[in-house]
This record gives sequence, C-alpha cells and structure tokens, in this order.
Amino acid sequence: MKRLFISILLLAFILSCSTNINLPPFGLPIQPAMVNYTTPDADTIEINMSGQIMNSTYMQISGIFSTAIIMKKKTIILNINSGGGEVFASTAIIAIIEELKAKGIKIITRSRGLTASGAFIIFISGTERVASKHSIFMIHGPRVIDPKTSKIKTEFDEDDMAAITIRLVMGKVLKDYTGLTEEQIKEFLNGEEYFTAPEAKLLGIVDKVE
Repeated sequence: MKRLFISILLLAFILSCSTNINLPPFGLPIQPAMVNYTTPDADTIEINMSGQIMNSTYMQISGIFSTAIIMKKKTIILNINSGGGEVFASTAIIAIIEELKAKGIKIITRSRGLTASGAFIIFISGTERVASKHSIFMIHGPRVIDPKTSKIKTEFDEDDMAAITIRLVMGKVLKDYTGLTEEQIKEFLNGEEYFTAPEAKLLGIVDKVE
C-alpha cells in the first residue's frame, strides 16, 4: 500500500512538471464535466453539469437538448456547478440555448455551487436564472494558452487578436443578459470578480435566490 501511494505521488510530480498539460491543484489531470439528466415530469428535462467545460461537454449537452426537442419538453432545467473551461465550448452551448428559447422552450439555469468563467456566461443566458443562497459567481477577462510556454496567459498586447476576440464575445453576452453597465463590463473583463448570490441578483445576473 505504501509503495502504491509513493508511486501515485511520483506520477503526480512528473505530470505537474510537464509543460504540455494544464493541471489543477494536486497534480491531477483536468477532467471534462460530468453531465447527466432526469425527466422529473412529462414536460421537463433536468440536466446536471459539474466540472470542466470542454468540447465533449458541448456535445453531451447538445445531445440532451436534442432529446428534449424530440420528447417535446416545454422546460429544460440546467443545474450548474463549474469553474468554467473552454470559452468557445461555452459559447456553443449558449447558441443552442438561444435556439431553444426561440422555439418557445423555457430554459431555467440554476447555480448549485461555483458558477465561474464559461459557466457564468452559460448561466446568464437562461430564461430564468436561479441561484442557491450558497452560490459563488466569478467572471474574468481572457485567458489563453501561450503556444511558446504552454502556460495560461492573462496579460496581452493591445493588438492580440485572440484576447480582443474573446473579450468582444464575452462582453456581448454580458451586455445582452445582465444589467451591467459598459463600465462594469469593461472592469470585470480586465480582472477577476467574485459575487455572492445576493450581490449577483443586485447586478441583474440572477433573477431569484433560493
């Protein structure tokens, strides 16, 4: 047992020294979000999404949304507990949410813990946005992988097109779905801001706190 424990620690150390992998705390590889769903009643599908948002997350969510359409569901509840992930996977999920809303399907987004980064912009796109009183929200500016170092960049040149594009996309989503002013959006996308559920409600990010 002791040898196994030492082997695990050694593997974690080797992985954490790699320049090709982004690692969360404890040296464990990033895992895609876990996604599952239930049908609590004839008109509703309830989806649980927890963890890192990746392209595979988009594919899973998209498949469940398609199932909701086939089953002629009137309401989709999306429970979120996520620190975010890939920005373009997140905006792809928002695009489907907007399509479903246009079809008259009600999308209830529900924050169940941490709702940050890409998860934050998914949350605010719902028809009705509900937060647990214990929820924490976070929004930040662009973060991209530096191809030279394989590390996350948070500071950019003024003409960095990746940062400019991500900031424009996120800024539009924030403007469309919250009560934030242009100045607030600019401030939030130039740093990192955390909110409690009551604070988020005051800012027009949350409709209801449970």
